[in-house]
Parts: sequence; structure tokens; C-alpha cells
Amino acid sequence: MNAKPCPRESALWTAIAAGRWPDAADADLRAHVESCASCRDVAVVAVALARDAQDLRHASTPPSSAIVWWRAQMRARQEAARAADRPITIVQAIAIACAAGLFLGLAGSIVAMLRGSTGWFDAFTVPAARIGTLLTTIDFTSRWVLYSAALVVLSLIVAPVAIYAILQEE
Repeated sequence: MNAKPCPRESALWTAIAAGRWPDAADADLRAHVESCASCRDVAVVAVALARDAQDLRHASTPPSSAIVWWRAQMRARQEAARAADRPITIVQAIAIACAAGLFLGLAGSIVAMLRGSTGWFDAFTVPAARIGTLLTTIDFTSRWVLYSAALVVLSLIVAPVAIYAILQEE
């Protein structure tokens, strides 16, 4: 099924591309297209495609310069907002890391303190009257007790500030 191309097909393509088909084309070419099945098929398909292309060119209109400028301004504002959020995110991450470090330090201090004294566990098993006497035996000048107390106080101050900074919406 080898279809040989018609020698007049290129002239038909030229007329269609130039917009001269069928009204402004020479009568000889029109007569040939009516008699040649290959050229007739090319004319039908190519004219339909040319009309569709012309309709699409007329239908597509670029946006106005005001819309392009507005979109550029919106994109610039969004990029500036993202750039401004980066330091805030870093500060929030540092605050969370500090709070976690304080918590782990406090936990480590408590574990170290409990290793040296098993008397702390007796406080949960004794009557309430003896709890006061057990608290008086704690050496509050010991560095482990002071470190633990300082970590608890710092955690109680830093944690709410960090949570406020993270959850605050501006």
C-alpha cells in the first residue's frame, strides 16, 4: 500500500498556508484537487486544522500588563514572607532544643541524685507525719539539689516562652 504523493500537493499546502485556499487559489489547482483523491483529503484535513489554529490564535489573549505586574508583586511578597519566616523557624528550633536540653539535664540530675540516696523511695511508703522529717534531712546546699532546682525553675520560665513563641500567629 504505497501511496505516491501527488506532485501538486506542495502547491496545495502553500495555498492553504497562505490562506488562499479555496477562494483565492487559481482555477487549475482547484480543478486538480477535485479530481485527485489524495489532494482532496489533504485539503479537507488541512483546512480544518488551519481554521482551528486561527480560532485558537484569536481566542488566546495574553493577560494585561496590570495583571502581570500584580502577579509579580504577589510572588515577591510571598518570597519575602518565606524569607522572613526562616529566622523565626530557627529561633523556634533553638528554643525547643533548649527546653529538651533542660528537661534531659533535669532528668539526669534527678537520676544521679537518686543513685546516691535510696532514702527518697522511703518517702512514698511512710506516713505523712514522717515526710516533713525526711525533707529536713535533705541538704539543700548540695550542688545536685541546687542544679536540679535551677533546672526546674529555668524550665518553668523557658518552656512557656518557647511555646508562646511557637504558637503565636502574627
